This record gives sequence, C-alpha cells and structure tokens, in this order.
Amino acid sequence: MRALGLALLGLGIFILIEPSIGALLFGAPMTGIADPLFLRALAARDLATGSWLLAAPSISMPAATVSLFAIALIPFADVLLVLSEWGWTLALLPHAASLVAVMMLALWGRHLA
Repeated sequence: MRALGLALLGLGIFILIEPSIGALLFGAPMTGIADPLFLRALAARDLATGSWLLAAPSISMPAATVSLFAIALIPFADVLLVLSEWGWTLALLPHAASLVAVMMLALWGRHLA
C-alpha cells in the first residue's frame, strides 16, 4: 500500500512540474490553455491519494483497506472517461492496470484487517 502511495506522490509531483507528461499518461493530447490547469488538478488528486495511502496503514489497517475500495473509483472513472472519449485504445492500459492493482491491494488488505 505504501509503495502505491509513493508511486502516486511521485506521479503527482512529476505532473505538477510537467503537465504534458500527465496528458500523455492519461492518453489525452494537450490542446488548450486550460489543459495544464486540469492536469495539475489531477496531480493534486494523485498527491492527496498518495499521502493517504502512506498514512492510512499506520492509523488503521481496516480503514486503509476500506478506503482502497473507494479509491478504486478513481481509476474506474478514468477508464470510463478514456473509453467514452477514445474507445478501446492503449491509453486504457495505465488506468486499467491501476484499477486492478488497487482492487488487488484492497482484497489482500481485507484478509489482513
């Protein structure tokens, strides 16, 4: 869980610094002036989620596990957004992989809690 938290923190920092990389990772071209703003908002989402995943296990493993099921809604929504905009494309891979990873962590954590 902490490894995922660190990965999200790193990703969030990286996208804050270079939003065009965030666009590439999300599978969307940067086309307008507002795009860097929205990509930085996504970076803030990753920073907040990553921070929680680092802190939550030391607070309560059951709470951390339950939160993973809620956090899984983020990559699930991302998959739906990419599907609705571009259909079945390689851009789905990072979102689908993230969804699978978060769900696997949640199911694993459920057995520990």
